[in-house]
Amino acid sequence: MKNATMLYKFPGAHEMHGAKFDYIVVDEQDVDQAKKDGWHLTTTGAKEAAEGATTEAPKAPAKAKTSKAQES
Repeated sequence: MKNATMLYKFPGAHEMHGAKFDYIVVDEQDVDQAKKDGWHLTTTGAKEAAEGATTEAPKAPAKAKTSKAQES
């Protein structure tokens, strides 16, 4: 392997940076395919992608309540 690159997925079995990730090492020429398969260049990217994929769509903000004094 000439140019090894470590890639990450969240969650995983290995403790890193305060969370658990899986990781693989691929040759530089295989990085694009690995990224298409869900691997990320950073642990932050892996965690954000996983959380974004499982997070519900944001709810509409609640209307602010007004008091009788504010209505006058």
